[in-house]
Amino acid sequence: ILTGLGFNQVFNNSLQSKKTVITLDIPAVKVMNPLSDTMSHLRTSLLPGLLETADYNLKNGTPDVLLFEWGNIFCQEKPGLKGIVEKFQLTGIIHGNLNEKSLHRINKRPASFLILKGLVDTFLTRLKFHNVAFNSLKENELGFLNSFTIEVAGNTIGYMGDISSKFSSNMLLDLGQSFGFQFDLNQLLKLSETTSQYKPVINFPLIQRDLNFVMDEKIQVGKVNSTIQNNGKNILLKSEPLNIFRQKSLGKEKKSVAFNLVFQSSSKTLEDKDVNPVIDAIIRVVSKKYSAKLR
Repeated sequence: ILTGLGFNQVFNNSLQSKKTVITLDIPAVKVMNPLSDTMSHLRTSLLPGLLETADYNLKNGTPDVLLFEWGNIFCQEKPGLKGIVEKFQLTGIIHGNLNEKSLHRINKRPASFLILKGLVDTFLTRLKFHNVAFNSLKENELGFLNSFTIEVAGNTIGYMGDISSKFSSNMLLDLGQSFGFQFDLNQLLKLSETTSQYKPVINFPLIQRDLNFVMDEKIQVGKVNSTIQNNGKNILLKSEPLNIFRQKSLGKEKKSVAFNLVFQSSSKTLEDKDVNPVIDAIIRVVSKKYSAKLR
């Protein structure tokens, strides 16, 4: 799936230098009788190896990369061999431009957090995850800035965000801004639906409605959208934000967010009397939970 999204898989050494592993505040496992100082500890994250690979490509004329790796990481949670914890992870990074300027594209498309989020969301959709939530995180010891947790059904399966510049400083890399994600692969595989299920085509027509709410700037649109989906009964097929509007007339630190709601029933043609009560319930819940006002 990741290869289809443009990523290249890499395999890096699980042995790293002390200077590299102490970049993160995670207790590292020291190797007995290491062959060199650059292979003195077991890796605590897949990020350093991916960043070194990206840096190597940058210095050899290929600055635009999408890379991923899966493998084991190690943590010394308690003294002794029994205190070593091994985890199976999937990590990816993007750096540079995803598209260069060409006849078909006026401007370059540099890597950004929004592009990363789109790639992660598409990846999880292909794995048949539904109702994925991205929640902001103030602090993250895994090396991400402006980070978000990736949650499914209340379970945190990973993290994503801007990759901290302290990696480049400690490892003497020439990389600019990079973005990355990290998944607990065991958790990811455990929660994923491995069996596809056939659903018959629904011949009844769709009904679309738009709702526009004015809310505080600090409220995350994704959480509001999840609330709408959770209160759509059995007839709300999907909902998604259309646009965000900001103007002084809305009030200080306020924004207006428009949502498109699509309704459909598998058993009959929906009428206004079926849809309107659900919309009214959604308006009440969103207004109460987020102190939002319908425009």
